[in-house]
Amino acid sequence: MRYTGLLAKHLERGAKMVEFAGWQMPVQYTSVLEESRWVRSRAGLFDVSHMGQVEIRGRDALANVQRLFTNDFASLETHRTRYTLMCNERGGTVDDLIVGKLSDEHFFIVVNAARREADWAWMQSHLSGYPGELRRRARHPRATRASSRSGVAAALWSGLVTTAASRRSGDDGRGRAVPLDAHRLHRGRRV
Repeated sequence: MRYTGLLAKHLERGAKMVEFAGWQMPVQYTSVLEESRWVRSRAGLFDVSHMGQVEIRGRDALANVQRLFTNDFASLETHRTRYTLMCNERGGTVDDLIVGKLSDEHFFIVVNAARREADWAWMQSHLSGYPGELRRRARHPRATRASSRSGVAAALWSGLVTTAASRRSGDDGRGRAVPLDAHRLHRGRRV
């Protein structure tokens, strides 16, 4: 069993903990209804430290991102993110994930925890023989968190606050990444 850097905070606040994809994760603190109302009217903070992180680097980074995912990333601006799908040769979904652009030669991908190993293997097999660098991002010693307000997710990843809106939730489908120090985080408080 793996544990995130926020385990002590979860336990301190009385979280009901469950196993998810090999990680000990909080499933709720009070009641589902109370928490749902709070997040819809204010905001929520979620521990997503268990999610996988992959980087694609090099002169051919954009071409490699275009090979792997269904969206067209040519128009993605630097420090923006986009919700996308990774599909197999028959058009079936391998996984849904978030792709962010840090520069023309550096993209990052946040993958679902339960599919982390399968997604990594799929990306490796589909980029084999192409130039560029595909690598797993080493876990940052600090926790990774996500916040939600009206369907907008923000994942703190590698010193960046990355926001990604999903068309599934009715948002505009755009996101952005900005330096972490541009935001004040109130640990352990409802905001």
